[in-house]
Amino acid sequence: MMRTITEALNCGQKATTKEALKLLIELVGTEPWFLRLQLVDVVGSIAKAETLEEGTRHLAVEFVIALAEARERAPGMMRKLS
Repeated sequence: MMRTITEALNCGQKATTKEALKLLIELVGTEPWFLRLQLVDVVGSIAKAETLEEGTRHLAVEFVIALAEARERAPGMMRKLS
């Protein structure tokens, strides 16, 4: 999934990027730890992609918020990221 987002970003596939982010937001609601190691890379890639639409960047922020809100299932996860 992370590779899909990275490749979509690199190829300028905005619709694919948005759809993948929406799926990640759903996934993080049930399995937040699954995404822990890739979080910094994915969010960083999205933040650096100046060609992305505002809506896509908004989904990246929503993704991070969803991780923070999943603290009951993954306590301390966001605090431990470096």
